[in-house]
Amino acid sequence: MRFAWLRKKASDIIYHENRINLTRLPYNAAWLLPIILTAMGEMDYGTGFIIFAAITFIRLGMNAYRVNALELEQAVNFPFQA
Repeated sequence: MRFAWLRKKASDIIYHENRINLTRLPYNAAWLLPIILTAMGEMDYGTGFIIFAAITFIRLGMNAYRVNALELEQAVNFPFQA
């Protein structure tokens, strides 16, 4: 009985980690997109820098909120983390 409970608990944890990883992928891709578009020449350097800086400050705010305002259990479940 104990092993069935552990197996179910492990599958819940794996599902939860996969859900968080699915939110991290677009979160990190959006951060890198201005760099890639600027390097490819699709965007000029000034616009790329402004967009990259704005996204970086948003990420800084989210990480500061996660570290300072949330409890440990909430911080682990917070989807927007680098």
